[in-house]
Amino acid sequence: MSKKIFLKIFILTLLMTMSCFWPAQSPRAQDVSGNFILAWSSGSYVPANYQGKALPTRLSRVKVVVLPTKKLSQDPEKLYYRWLLDNEIAGKSGGQGKSAFNFWVTRWGGDYHEIESQIVDENENIIARNFISIPVVEAQTLLWRPNSDYAAQDKITAKTGQQLNLFAAPLFFHIKNLAELNFEWNFDGQTLTSADQKDLNRFTLKIPAGTLTESLLRQLKLYVTHKVDQFQQTLNDLTIEIK
Repeated sequence: MSKKIFLKIFILTLLMTMSCFWPAQSPRAQDVSGNFILAWSSGSYVPANYQGKALPTRLSRVKVVVLPTKKLSQDPEKLYYRWLLDNEIAGKSGGQGKSAFNFWVTRWGGDYHEIESQIVDENENIIARNFISIPVVEAQTLLWRPNSDYAAQDKITAKTGQQLNLFAAPLFFHIKNLAELNFEWNFDGQTLTSADQKDLNRFTLKIPAGTLTESLLRQLKLYVTHKVDQFQQTLNDLTIEIK
């Protein structure tokens, strides 16, 4: 037997022997991230007729859920979920069937929270990863005139002999109802009070009848403050032109 043939047989035998001891490679977990999406909602306050999304402010509670985009071969409640908040594992929030994640907003308006969901198999292999950024905003208060489709901006007009009505619509405060807010109206430097403490989010101005030689400008300010969290407050400054 030639040396060349002997060398080939030796190498082949060596490879076969090594294959007996080489650990078997587990098949790579299939990525099924496209089968899921993340959706979120917050407990921030919005009026009943508000058609937009309730955006979270600091100390609002947010709920994030994993939703399948199609019918799955496995019950989603039997899958294992892992949640990360701002790149940190939320340990107690994960587990079998835990497709929802709740957290309290700790950041200020203009910032955001990063959420990652992972679905893992029985070997801790990640088979799905989804991400979402949740913006954090500041509370707002809109001033509306009855039967108007738009909120008042910096200036409105009114006529003599007219009754001017405005109502305030707070948005995104971390409250359940308006009773948790203080409303302070200030008209032309004078703070207004309500004897019965009802409808504090409404402002009424009865303008006497008469003829003006020139328009009158008056300032209306509204301070809205959370009764517990003094950092959550808004200020509206509106010019009223009376003609």
